[in-house]
Amino acid sequence: PADPLHVGDLVGSGVNQSGQKWRATVLVTMHDGDEAVVPGASVSIAWSTGPTATATTDANGQCSFTLSNLSKQSNPSVTLTITGAAHATLSYSAAANHETSITINKP
Repeated sequence: PADPLHVGDLVGSGVNQSGQKWRATVLVTMHDGDEAVVPGASVSIAWSTGPTATATTDANGQCSFTLSNLSKQSNPSVTLTITGAAHATLSYSAAANHETSITINKP
């Protein structure tokens, strides 16, 4: 694999929960410099509402982040921003990201 490690794709969805609640999920795909998927990359994110999280990409170079129990009234949308990434043999370059953030609207 070639440098740089970067975000290849962000796909977001909003799903209804009970009552006036909803949840947002974002699927992250990490690529290398040859645009091949990268398993085993650690990806760090921050939600616009405050929470942060880190996950590791699977064999398909993907990991997902979910934020649940959002109020449809006070949180009609949320934004996920990639705050960093790391890999054992690749260097991360935010400048190479295809996308760095995504906004998900309530369903």
